Amino acid sequence: LDAFLLTSSYVEGFHPTQADVKLLAFVGANVDAQRYPNVARWLNHINSFSAGDRAKFPAEKSAVTVQGKASAASGSAAPKPAAAAADDDDFDPFADDGDDAPAENPVSAIAAAKAAQTAKVGPVGKSSILMDIKPWDAETNLDDLAGAIRAINMEGLTWGAHKFVDVAFGVKKLQILCTIIDDLVSGDDLEDAIMANDELVQSMDIVAWNKV
Repeated sequence: LDAFLLTSSYVEGFHPTQADVKLLAFVGANVDAQRYPNVARWLNHINSFSAGDRAKFPAEKSAVTVQGKASAASGSAAPKPAAAAADDDDFDPFADDGDDAPAENPVSAIAAAKAAQTAKVGPVGKSSILMDIKPWDAETNLDDLAGAIRAINMEGLTWGAHKFVDVAFGVKKLQILCTIIDDLVSGDDLEDAIMANDELVQSMDIVAWNKV
């Protein structure tokens, strides 16, 4: 499961679905972040949504069946003998249960569904965008401007190299490159996020937009 979530933000695709809610119930409330850092990251992200928000997640795209030992939080674990009750707090849904039989992969069905979905969808479309971002005047700190732009964080957005280019009268502009996943980031969303830095940004122009 930790290896699966190393390269996946969600169980299916690029947005949370009821498949994530189903896995959340299986995983439970506590995960050993040192042993399973990717599961812990995913768990913290999904738990950042309220129960009401999670209930509004769209239905899973493929029928997902979570296999393996159920967590204590899911309510489906069989009652334990009284002598073992003291160990409940240490219950680890990922740990080896000591049986001789090979452990089932908790995400075998999820991985298969994702592979099938990827095969149907095909390659992910990406674009490389080169932008000119102009400050208000020569007094604007260009390092602050570059830092503010790079602080814009969207799923599917990756910032590349930047440089400062002379315009006129001592004014320089920021020229910066980024790569986006077309299905996740639109040009309008990117422009809105950049222009929101209105104390630093006077205007922005797209110099080049190429599919990659």
